Amino acid sequence: RLPVQQILFRGGFPVYCYMYTLRPFRRMNGVSDEEIERFVKLAANRRLSVREIERLAHLYFRGSGLTRQAIEAGKLTWVLEQMKRVPEDQAGCNDFERSLLKDLEILQKYMGQVLTKCRDPRLKSRAFHAQANLLTGSLLTKLPPFSQAMKEFYDRSGQAKCHLPIASDRDAAPRDQPAIPTQPQHRAGDRSQAGGHARQGAKG
Repeated sequence: RLPVQQILFRGGFPVYCYMYTLRPFRRMNGVSDEEIERFVKLAANRRLSVREIERLAHLYFRGSGLTRQAIEAGKLTWVLEQMKRVPEDQAGCNDFERSLLKDLEILQKYMGQVLTKCRDPRLKSRAFHAQANLLTGSLLTKLPPFSQAMKEFYDRSGQAKCHLPIASDRDAAPRDQPAIPTQPQHRAGDRSQAGGHARQGAKG
């Protein structure tokens, strides 16, 4: 297969998605370069929208073993069809749950922006660095408890049986259904192990 650089250069995968959707996963979630490259090659030249790539990336790097293996098997259309069964209007959530979901969406957005902007060479003034140093110092003191709380919340929400629904024989043709066994939801602590398995698969 073509290297990622050639895929991007030839327009097989949106550069925007590579820069602003995939690279933050590597920085924030311990996703390896090999996993990023594998996902790009899986999704390349599939005529996917930016939104579809974002959804698939979240499922591939954070989802269950079933959806990850379905993507690796090339069943991207099947996975996206299953996602359409998950309501986007947060139906069934109470007001507090909707509020937290909104906070998490905002947090994810601005974490990605800060990670990108803090390396920008335009950050030069002494006044900026003085204020930024105070703010980042305060953030760093909150990082360990925040990281621990997020890992615990990730594991707890993953155990709440919020798996994607599996298509029935009436909903998908047999050739569109991945012939793979159901696996348990990943935990936050399983990322390094999952990354190792993905790298071994890529080498094979």
